[in-house]
Amino acid sequence: MIVSFLKSFDSFLFDWLQAHPDQLPVRMQKLVAWHYPDARVRKLYWSRLNVTMGEGTFPNPGLLVVNTLDSEARITIGERVSIAPGVILIADSSPGNSALLMNHSEVAGRLVRCAPITIEDDVWIGAGVIILPGVTVGKGAVLGAGAVVIADVPPFAVVAGVPGRPIRSLAPFA
Repeated sequence: MIVSFLKSFDSFLFDWLQAHPDQLPVRMQKLVAWHYPDARVRKLYWSRLNVTMGEGTFPNPGLLVVNTLDSEARITIGERVSIAPGVILIADSSPGNSALLMNHSEVAGRLVRCAPITIEDDVWIGAGVIILPGVTVGKGAVLGAGAVVIADVPPFAVVAGVPGRPIRSLAPFA
């Protein structure tokens, strides 16, 4: 009886979340996008939060996106991109609460950034990867687990480390 009830509730919740995304406040939408077990629902909610994902892209639970809802912080993810758990995409970076740091010339001029992130088709993003504002990841690239990507990644490059650096190149696939 309990199993039957839980299956019914799960079905109801899935259907409701897909049919009524506009009825949740933005913070709840982020929670659903971050943690809901079904990737179809996560993709729907990310799309409402300035993150576009192409066909066949799979965001695992735990994808964390730091952005605003304006066009400067847009995140575009291509088709067939695999996103492992614990990936962080930061399109808007600032010390926010610290007026001292926000007004410091070196911090304000070099570290405060709000810029789009673009991830092209067929990219594999390993667990715990962090991608910073303004980065473009080229088609077919592989980002190794834990890499901190601070600069553009060429197509078919394998990137690893902190900061992330290309360690090899893959032959383009036909």
